[in-house]
Amino acid sequence: MIAPLSALDAYRGDRASAGVDVFTPVDAELTQIAELLTRCTQLPRNGASARVNAALRAECARLAQSVAEALDIRSPDQITDRTPAAVAAVLRAAASLLEDTEALRFANALLFLADRVLGADAGVIEQGRILAQRARVARKIGDQKASMTLYGLVRDMAEREASPELHARAHVGFAVLARARGNIPLMTEHARAALEYGVRSQLPELLAMGHRSMMLASAAVGKLDDAVLHAWGEYSVFRGDPAREVNALLTVAQAVLDYGEPAIALRAFAVVLRRPLPKRAELPCLGGAAVAAAKVGERRLVARIVRRIDDLTASTGHPFDSLSSRAEAVMALTILRDATAEVRRQAVLEEAEAAGFHEIAYRMAHLTPPKKASSPAPLASVELREVLAGLEEVSSGMELQTAF
Repeated sequence: MIAPLSALDAYRGDRASAGVDVFTPVDAELTQIAELLTRCTQLPRNGASARVNAALRAECARLAQSVAEALDIRSPDQITDRTPAAVAAVLRAAASLLEDTEALRFANALLFLADRVLGADAGVIEQGRILAQRARVARKIGDQKASMTLYGLVRDMAEREASPELHARAHVGFAVLARARGNIPLMTEHARAALEYGVRSQLPELLAMGHRSMMLASAAVGKLDDAVLHAWGEYSVFRGDPAREVNALLTVAQAVLDYGEPAIALRAFAVVLRRPLPKRAELPCLGGAAVAAAKVGERRLVARIVRRIDDLTASTGHPFDSLSSRAEAVMALTILRDATAEVRRQAVLEEAEAAGFHEIAYRMAHLTPPKKASSPAPLASVELREVLAGLEEVSSGMELQTAF
């Protein structure tokens, strides 16, 4: 399991790895909350310390209210009530924003402390959400064993509570981990369960996550039309929500590329890059765009995109996303028969094998230049034609001039 760092050490480490040393008021409040929670964990359990613990937690709640207002975080509970569940929800939301800025160790420290100090009092469902988020951060840091253990705890809680929500969160996580190991049958099994429980949960976020899991599973077994429809299902859930819509549109673009419509996909990738985009989503978008551009013969555009991938992966804290985007850069250069492709392929293959990312390693080990022009996309069903038409309407075609 990932060893929790002190909140301040975690924050400083993340800032240093990102090459910045900016301490904002919100950062200061978050680190203060974490230090107060740390003090709570260090108190012996007796009557006197219980009063101190209550005072420390009350101060955490006051600071959490300030953080929620500064970051425009909407808690499921009223943060003004300063309940453990409300404070934990704010810390989860803040940790998600930290993930977007690659402050993974700081996010991990916050979530660990929220679980230890607030989890039991916040209720089973909220504690399960915390554990699921800790599992996601552990995976991004590269500790797949810790991630698996934490998702296992979420699954156990789901079974005890008969909670569709926690079942969905656990199965989404297991599907992602199975994909990273290259176990496609297991990934598909968990993806189906994630969608089933996502529907039963009646929560849009989990329904969308279920569709995304099924999109990836469908693509992995060659059911590319189903993959596009599931990707569009996720996009339909979030349409009208700018922050979530852009990530869903990225999923659709990738699915359409895999289906065999690179020109449409490239326009969609360009639309995504023209919108406000979390840093963690930029690499997958660039990787897909590189392959799409290569398939339509845009050699200069591929060169620009690959340079951006190189720049971003030099400092990213997401090892799987980094290697995956570099693998897609290799694929794009291989399609164009670029002279640098083989050296890049070998480097990505060795790093993927060392990290245990078997799916990426398999792609690199079996990658060969295309022997003929790409086959045209198969005849689309009525439902799929509607999706492709809808996707073309999202883009004006002008984004390609400025997105890359």
